[in-house]
Amino acid sequence: MDQWFIKIDREVTADGSPPIWAGGIYNFRKAALKAIDGVKWIPDWGINRIKGAVESRPDWCISRQRTWGVPIPAFYDAQGNPILDATVVRNVAALVEKHGSNVWFEKNATELWSLVKPANWSGSDAATKSNDTLDVWIDSGSSSRAVLMRRAELHHSTHTSQPSTPSWQADVYLEGSDQHRGWFQSSLLLSLAGNGAAPYKTVLTHGFMVDEDREKISKSKQAGYVKPQTAEAYIKEWGADVVRLWVARRITAATSSSARSASGKSAKRTAASATRCV
Repeated sequence: MDQWFIKIDREVTADGSPPIWAGGIYNFRKAALKAIDGVKWIPDWGINRIKGAVESRPDWCISRQRTWGVPIPAFYDAQGNPILDATVVRNVAALVEKHGSNVWFEKNATELWSLVKPANWSGSDAATKSNDTLDVWIDSGSSSRAVLMRRAELHHSTHTSQPSTPSWQADVYLEGSDQHRGWFQSSLLLSLAGNGAAPYKTVLTHGFMVDEDREKISKSKQAGYVKPQTAEAYIKEWGADVVRLWVARRITAATSSSARSASGKSAKRTAASATRCV
């Protein structure tokens, strides 16, 4: 079966007509770079990181050969040619909306085709279907459409929104600095392609918890690695207020902080001093 891609530098759509992005831009990559300029990035170096990621990224391969995930709704005719039709895809989406994504795997190609084939279809009928699944970044990157656009209570009221700002646009996306190549980018590309605008007004990047040697805390560390305790363990040792104080003092945007006992003891002394002053 075919691999499926989103072409980042495609100048025309599948039927040969040019896509019209904001500002009359006809190139997906250029449209994404322009949209990045309209977002507030905290810290400000975040804009350089995501621009670098978008500028250097290859075409996005969105198909995976896994036994689980969201299916790619692709049919093939008897000659193995893909059937590319927007109505068919929308009909599959409606079927999944009603029965869940497993319906794609539970029914064979003939059964599925009978349920999603457009009434006025004049092309070849489907003989087989794809068993590939979508890249998981499609799932998380579609959150603006799956959540924000579908829930009216999350929309901005008309008197608080700028005329040029979509009412569904999120105020802020918050994640770690590794997501400039991940969620921040996939969300931007999918929202721009499907909705015509970035999904967020502001992107705030946070740091990470690291060990006493300032190395990343990872489940893949070798045996014998003593990982920091859970939040519950720290609360039990120092108390919730001390943990809150430690977080407020040490955690800032894009700054990683070491989870070590000395830091907690320092915060505990500060809390004790503040209590005496009160």
